[in-house]
Amino acid sequence: MTPVEIANIGLIALRQHPIASFEEDSADARTVSALFFTAATAVLQAWEWNECYADVSLPAAATNTSTIFAYVCQLPADCLRVRSCPNLLGTWRVGQRNLYVNDMPPITVIYTRDLFINQTTGVRVQGGEDVAISAPLANAIAMQLALMMTEQLTGSAQRYGDMAVLAKQALTAAKVADNMEIAQVVTREDDWVDV
Repeated sequence: MTPVEIANIGLIALRQHPIASFEEDSADARTVSALFFTAATAVLQAWEWNECYADVSLPAAATNTSTIFAYVCQLPADCLRVRSCPNLLGTWRVGQRNLYVNDMPPITVIYTRDLFINQTTGVRVQGGEDVAISAPLANAIAMQLALMMTEQLTGSAQRYGDMAVLAKQALTAAKVADNMEIAQVVTREDDWVDV
């Protein structure tokens, strides 16, 4: 699925016309282009999605500008958030796209990766490039994007409230699909069994 396809899900939810590319000369395309990656990053950083799991062994960087930590390791370009450093004994900090540690590298880092950064090149994908992403997570990003675009494209405060509900439902559905949250089972009264 491409970023443009994901964005079109959000546009359709707002009853707007789909776009062909982020560079299209239309108000919808300009709004999508300005907000898409912000919406995607917000959703991807919010949870420890299984499909965004990555791990890497980091060597020490050539230069260390820290006066507090003995070593600095540069984080991968697609790292959105460090989840853990399982083999570290001491403290660690993240800042300026670096991991600061006192333990001697290499350091194993488990992190949330940005699905919209090419792992090989470290470059952000373009609107038309395919991204390996599950449908529920793509829908959660689309609904977050739609929520962010609602007032600008529709001018409706009521529609914003409706989109907030849809965005929350889409995020919950993605979490359920990712096995991070158990769906609430509701038993209807006519399904009850008398004992």
